[in-house]
Amino acid sequence: MYKLNPSAYDSVFVMPDAVVDKYIFLASELQLKALLLIAKNGIEDKSAEGLASLLKKNADDVRDALEFWVSEGILISDREYTLPVKNEKMQKPTEAEGKPEFRTLPNIKPTMEQVIARNNEDKDINYLFNEAQKMLGRTIGWDGQARLLMVHDYYGLPVDVILIMLSYLVSTGKTSSSEITNTAKYWAEHSITTHEAANDYIDSMNGVQTVYDEMKKRFGLGHERPSVKQAAYLADWIEAGFSNALIFKAYDEMVEHTGKPSFAYVNKILIGWNEKGLKTADAVEKFNETKNTKGKKKDKEAVSFDIEKAEQKAKRGPINISKRKA
Repeated sequence: MYKLNPSAYDSVFVMPDAVVDKYIFLASELQLKALLLIAKNGIEDKSAEGLASLLKKNADDVRDALEFWVSEGILISDREYTLPVKNEKMQKPTEAEGKPEFRTLPNIKPTMEQVIARNNEDKDINYLFNEAQKMLGRTIGWDGQARLLMVHDYYGLPVDVILIMLSYLVSTGKTSSSEITNTAKYWAEHSITTHEAANDYIDSMNGVQTVYDEMKKRFGLGHERPSVKQAAYLADWIEAGFSNALIFKAYDEMVEHTGKPSFAYVNKILIGWNEKGLKTADAVEKFNETKNTKGKKKDKEAVSFDIEKAEQKAKRGPINISKRKA
């Protein structure tokens, strides 16, 4: 038999009964921890970022946990979700405008009532929610539905393209909330907004994965798949026509200079080689050999010159240093 130690009541804080009665088995560990920290007196920074720092968790995941309690009426948020105005949605840029830029999704999510209303009045949104659950193999609930609705509204991705994106993410095993929103942002920024563009991107990513798999074997990379930024670099290198051998050589050179993985540094090396007209690993090897040979020849000439100067001084005889008279 167990009971609370009376001395433990020296410091207490209030928690609604419903948290235990209703949510003890329904809420996740992170949701419960976040709520406990919010309820406890003395927690000054109640933002998702502040709590994420305390919990050592991703801020997006903590924000999702807090929004769960908002949707259940346990927490109150003074913010209200509003749909973006038409010109905030993704517009296909002209060549002069270049690539569009998108901010990350705002922290303010649509309420459960707003999600339900959109689900009831828009058959495409209803289809999106149902198909997304089938693809992800889980009930996405209010939080997942709100996130997909925001991806559709803020990034302007059509429903069919969002579903292609989700199918691709399922195949990669990356279906977290943050992965979905980050990928959606990347697709919007790169105008991947049609069936054709989405399929072309996925084909490109399959090629990227092939190169990355080889890099894992050669360099012992720790992750099964590249991050979004790494994949973007690899896709650019493949599109530029850089061979696998050239990419691997640049990676080797990066390790020699930095000692730690940096795709940005590899990219810098590849750009430098490309500007010099070095298109293959063999061309880089020959260039380096020529450069080393010239360097050694220069050093040898400098040494020879020093020897000649020394011999000339020796011919002049010893240098006499006479003391000054006091």
